[in-house]
Amino acid sequence: MYAKIVVCIGVFGGAAGMIFIRHSNVPALTMLFYRLLFTSLMITIPLVIIRRKDTINAFRKNYKSFRILFLTALFNIGAMVCWIFAVKNTSIASASILSNMHPVLVLLASMLIFKIRYDKKAIAGVFITLVGCAAMSARDYLADGNHITGDIFAILAGMSFGLYLLTAKGVRGKLSIDIFMFINYTLSFVYVAVLALLFRENLFPVPANEILIFLCLAVFSTIFGQGLVDWGLAYVSSSFASVSFLLENIYAIILGMIFAAEMPPISQLVWGAILVAGVLIFNKYEPAGP
Repeated sequence: MYAKIVVCIGVFGGAAGMIFIRHSNVPALTMLFYRLLFTSLMITIPLVIIRRKDTINAFRKNYKSFRILFLTALFNIGAMVCWIFAVKNTSIASASILSNMHPVLVLLASMLIFKIRYDKKAIAGVFITLVGCAAMSARDYLADGNHITGDIFAILAGMSFGLYLLTAKGVRGKLSIDIFMFINYTLSFVYVAVLALLFRENLFPVPANEILIFLCLAVFSTIFGQGLVDWGLAYVSSSFASVSFLLENIYAIILGMIFAAEMPPISQLVWGAILVAGVLIFNKYEPAGP
């Protein structure tokens, strides 16, 4: 239960990133580049100085896990980049609905690949959560219209993130969290750097206030956000982690009320309560497994 709480806190850290992103005026790829650069540096320096021998031994003993991490990092960046293109080509509401379908992918993969048998009540909990998530964004979706290119990228973002959780779950039990994050986010940074070169992104110069935003994203949203989820994957199922990310919609409402004085309509609160109920149902009836 403790690990599940930590995962939910990590999801909150990821959602808090929206506050920092809202105050940034640089292109998304530039923001991602510096966010991962600072994350990699903050993780790499302690490992090189304090745990250099442990890191080298981990490389030697877990060669297969490191090969999987190349895919894990690729799925991680794939989800982030596809999300960026989705938001640019469709409404945020539409992108949110379609990208948040990843629990279905993770659930099906767990059943077909890992042969996990789910209680009907656990499956019902997943779909109750998805209905709550979709309903919370439905009004904005209908108002903003449908844009097929952005919708496709949103679906790809959800698929990539589901695959990220499945592959990360596969290696987290074999690697300590610091070494896992070191390899994962360093590779992710390399992938983003290549993309920045391909798209000829203007990475320099960057204003001082933007550097502060990138640091906050690295610390609060990556290390103490997704990093906590990565830690939890050694102890909770990838299905639970995937379903927990749907709580971002609830966290977004709370953060909007606190920092932006945005009061949601009653219908949003009702559907939000249904979403939370679905997560609690899944948590109660999910079986042990990947």
